[in-house]
Amino acid sequence: MSDTVTLHLIDRKGQKHTIDAEIGKTLKDVILKEIQMDHFGDCGGCCACATCHVYIESTSKWAINDFTEDEKDMIEMAEGVTDESRLGCQIQVNPEMDGMTITVAQDL
Repeated sequence: MSDTVTLHLIDRKGQKHTIDAEIGKTLKDVILKEIQMDHFGDCGGCCACATCHVYIESTSKWAINDFTEDEKDMIEMAEGVTDESRLGCQIQVNPEMDGMTITVAQDL
C-alpha cells in the first residue's frame, strides 16, 4: 500500500496540478507544499480564517470526513460558498481520495 495518493488541484488561476499527496496530511498542507499562494491557510490550520476554502467535487464527497461544528461555523463566513465547499485544514488525505479533483476557492 502506498503512502501517497494522486490529487488533481486547480489553483486560483485555473491551472491544473497533479500531485502526490501524503496520506494523513491535511489538504491545506499538501496544497501549500505544491502551490505557493498568498493568503492560503493563514491561520496555520486551526480552523480560524477560512483562507483554505476549497471545493470538493460532489461525486467525491463520500471519500472525506464529515464537517465539524467549528468548520461549519467558519465556512459560513467564507465568500463563494457552495455545497462543495470545505476547509482544507479540516480534511485529512486518505486512500479513498486517490484521483480526486480539488479546486481552490478564489482569494478573500
